[in-house]
Amino acid sequence: MIKSIIQLVYDNTIREYLPRQVKVYNGVSLNIGRLFDTTIIAPHYKQGTIDPLRKYTNCEDRVVVIGGGTGVSAVVAARQTHSVTVYEGGSEYADQVRATARLNRVEARIDVREAIVGENIDVYGESLADSVVPPSNIASCDVLEMDCEGAEEEILRNMEIDPRVIIVESHPGFGVDPQTIRSLLTDRDYKIVSQFELNQGNITFTGIREDN
Repeated sequence: MIKSIIQLVYDNTIREYLPRQVKVYNGVSLNIGRLFDTTIIAPHYKQGTIDPLRKYTNCEDRVVVIGGGTGVSAVVAARQTHSVTVYEGGSEYADQVRATARLNRVEARIDVREAIVGENIDVYGESLADSVVPPSNIASCDVLEMDCEGAEEEILRNMEIDPRVIIVESHPGFGVDPQTIRSLLTDRDYKIVSQFELNQGNITFTGIREDN
């Protein structure tokens, strides 16, 4: 309890004024650390997303990431292939994806598009992108990775692309039933090859088209 209170005070007072330090999340360097942060290395960060990206992305694949966040999954994908398109609806986070790409020397492989895909349910950041991309207009790809805070159901229902691999985190906290996401994948002829349970009931599914 005392440790939690100290952490809260630190986060909300002096942290933003301290010198930066690099954190490493699942092998990806990030410039988001501060001098007295206690967690600098997180080897299992987003394991349910990162492991399938590494396992199922081929060198000639085109990868689309919806919800770039801090850029970890984009960098992992860029290390596997040469064509990664990231849709990020929060302007600060779009900048963070670019910064993470530069820090990890894969910026030439990542195209960051500041745009909200589908519905804006909980896009991170104070400054949001002006552009909205309908799910039907998502760029064609071989691997699609989504962590988009509740917009995943609308996207799966309305997208017109059929990637070989889909990796999607479901968010019941935003009204998305994980079993609905699973059904939408299987209805599209995807075989569920992994199911990774996270906190708050979130589940990351990985599906592969059964005709591949």
